[in-house]
Amino acid sequence: MLAGQGTLRLAGDTRSLNERDYVALPADATGGHKIINDSDAPLRYLAFSTMNEPEVTVYPNSNKLGVFVGSPPGGRGERTVHGYYHIDDDIDYWKSE
Repeated sequence: MLAGQGTLRLAGDTRSLNERDYVALPADATGGHKIINDSDAPLRYLAFSTMNEPEVTVYPNSNKLGVFVGSPPGGRGERTVHGYYHIDDDIDYWKSE
């Protein structure tokens, strides 16, 4: 945390975050998290990612997953594939004719 105070939600648990705190998150589905600014002051943090193509991210709150090839989420470079998809969507890949 660079500045401010907030709350980290991770695996059904919540923890306070304050300036100078740091968090290391698992690079799998158990690392799904949310940082919440629950104060009136600005909250600033720095995040690093180990994105390897393709990057697939799970968003448990919205029951979606994201797929990215090329520039990561928030990046400015070109992406050859990107999208958000509902986890429960039923897609018939093997259509019989």
